[in-house]
Amino acid sequence: MIKSSPNFREQCYDLLLKIPHGKVTTYKEIAKALGSKAWRTVGSVIALNPNLINVPCHRVIKSNGQIGNIDISSFRSNDGYDVKPMTENLTLRQRVF
Repeated sequence: MIKSSPNFREQCYDLLLKIPHGKVTTYKEIAKALGSKAWRTVGSVIALNPNLINVPCHRVIKSNGQIGNIDISSFRSNDGYDVKPMTENLTLRQRVF
């Protein structure tokens, strides 16, 4: 397990909250916005997101446009519906940060 400071984790989650609805960014861009080159640590922090519904970790993708290694099969929305991934036509159109 990669260790990260509580401050780094909170900063990652704060940036996730700033990603606009309908937009995506990359682990690398989040690391850059934090003044770091530790994008793999960013990925590990995001994978441990304790608040999946309210902190939009699903808006972060790999630099090559692929979805990261987050298991979303067990996500449920607040109203009880399964949250399904939408991977068709997913592209990184613009930088968020």
